[in-house]
Amino acid sequence: MKFLKQSILIASLPLLLLTNCNDLVDLEANGEVTKEVALGTLEGYEQSIIGAYRAGRDPYQSNADCMYKNANDDLIKAGILVNDDAAVSAQARLNGAFNPDMSTTSNLWNSYLGGLNLVNTILANIDSSSGYNPNNASQVARINVVKGEAYFFRAYFHYNLIVQYDNIPLVNTPPDPTAPDFTVTPGDKAAIWALIESDLVKAKSLLPATASANGKLTKDTAGHLLAKTYLWMGKYAEAATAAAEVINSGNHNLVALNQVFSEKNQGNKEILLAWQFTKAEPGVSGEPTASRTAQQYIPLYDRVQGVGRTFEQGGRPWARLHPNSYYFSLFQSTDGRLAAWHRTTWYFDGGTSDAPEALPAGVSIGDPVTAANVGSASGYGIDAITPTSWKYAEGSTLGRTIGDAYGFKEVVEFRLGETYLVAAEGYMRSNNPAMALQYINKLRERAYGNSTHNFTFINEDILLEEQARELGQEGKRWEMLKRLNLLVSRVKLYNPTAGPNIQAFHVRWPIPRSFVQQTKFPQNDGYN
Repeated sequence: MKFLKQSILIASLPLLLLTNCNDLVDLEANGEVTKEVALGTLEGYEQSIIGAYRAGRDPYQSNADCMYKNANDDLIKAGILVNDDAAVSAQARLNGAFNPDMSTTSNLWNSYLGGLNLVNTILANIDSSSGYNPNNASQVARINVVKGEAYFFRAYFHYNLIVQYDNIPLVNTPPDPTAPDFTVTPGDKAAIWALIESDLVKAKSLLPATASANGKLTKDTAGHLLAKTYLWMGKYAEAATAAAEVINSGNHNLVALNQVFSEKNQGNKEILLAWQFTKAEPGVSGEPTASRTAQQYIPLYDRVQGVGRTFEQGGRPWARLHPNSYYFSLFQSTDGRLAAWHRTTWYFDGGTSDAPEALPAGVSIGDPVTAANVGSASGYGIDAITPTSWKYAEGSTLGRTIGDAYGFKEVVEFRLGETYLVAAEGYMRSNNPAMALQYINKLRERAYGNSTHNFTFINEDILLEEQARELGQEGKRWEMLKRLNLLVSRVKLYNPTAGPNIQAFHVRWPIPRSFVQQTKFPQNDGYN
């Protein structure tokens, strides 16, 4: 189909790590990419596909966008400073500001549609690369990798769009630079899911078994998203088989709990896809290319008298979102994930050497901060040390300084822990509970260090609770609740911030107003 004119993401350097969207290359007056100008050679395609990685990574470089997949599920609550960012507040509260003019909805829509335009351009032209010899095995292998990446990202962008918005265009051809702006209509949902499935099958056949660099795609990355796609399509036996193939490929394995999100263990064997950042890469406004997740979940612990801002305590706090009380109620004290992936206690340290602070009366260095000794904490009291997720926390290993409101640790998109849960659900829903238990209990055994807490039966409630314990705050909960038609009821029940406001139409996001006005695309019900 012809599609709306948009700037296409093009890489300017043959690196996996790219700069932010201020470096979009506008190669023609209308911003369209042509193979004659931008691509043409195999090397050009290998560089240009990196723009798809950038489009996938883009949300995590924005304060307002980086938490969008977590902002209003049943495991979260707003933090003290959520109102400091209007878009974050709108997402957390689902109030009137959650509307078609919200920056996050436009950013996501535009980034993913731009990524679709890029990969479609590559897929349409790569076989006619200048100098390409189909009898050259090395060139064929290189082209196959780029094709595999393009097919994966076409599936990934469509997947994210249809999950978040429901009504989206099906974009499977390059943009037409000669076409005027015109009306765009929603694609058939069954056809979109079929394209996602087909593209992932192709990607899996073309991608390498192991990554050529940290953050690059592999067969298992495609297989993982294919398994998740099958759950959405109701193909449960296929979901189980696809997930099991990833788990049993021999290329990945579960790692120790304290190593999954460690900045010193990036690219570990559990990771199937993670977005990469580096202090050495220039980004927006003179800042480096960085993730904005590092500080978001850290509460305002340094407002407590006698507690200094240090990396040991959490670095710079931002206090936008935190796990809620329901989430923490799901953990037994002996579940290793509680200590490994969360921070529940802060300690008096007398401040830092540069800014020493007097301790409260009766408190010694090393004592925990409690409701009895927290003091006013600049008026925040006990809320300044609310228990929180530590999955995104980052120290100084990768160059982050104590004042940085960003970090450089990879953001995990897919990991094997989720694959085990997909396998368990697929087997459960295809009437094979014995196999479902084998997969879900692997996570239980890692969490407890033995099999004494293994499940002896499985149902949807058990699956939901274990998914929360394993994947909380990793951006997987909202889509699961939506897929199971549980989002509204569970947010009302457990989310103290969004619960009072959530309505049935919030299971899909608003289409950006600018897109609706430009293309006459129908707005999702419930949004004006």
